[in-house]
Amino acid sequence: MDILGITLAGIGVLLASAGGIWFMITTFKKGLLWGLGNLFVPFVSLAFLCTHFKDAWKPSLINLVGAIMIGAGLAVFIPAHPELFKDQHPFQPPSPTDFQPAEQVR
Repeated sequence: MDILGITLAGIGVLLASAGGIWFMITTFKKGLLWGLGNLFVPFVSLAFLCTHFKDAWKPSLINLVGAIMIGAGLAVFIPAHPELFKDQHPFQPPSPTDFQPAEQVR
């Protein structure tokens, strides 16, 4: 199961990366502002997908398939190795009693 999970996740990373790069190239082919917006502004990629669906559906689908494969690989790998994740606890901020008073500087 280790090999299956790692392979699925690895191929998923490659597919998601290829889809993301292809999508980025597609946005820059449509215009410099689309490309820069896709790089720096949230949700511009979704707006581009909706407005240029004919050009953007293939890279988006490849990106989505890659993300699903990453999730499937992790879903196979993580239950097979619970010892790797047993000490993971949600973050809890330190309590005020955890701090030592600072020394007075004269």
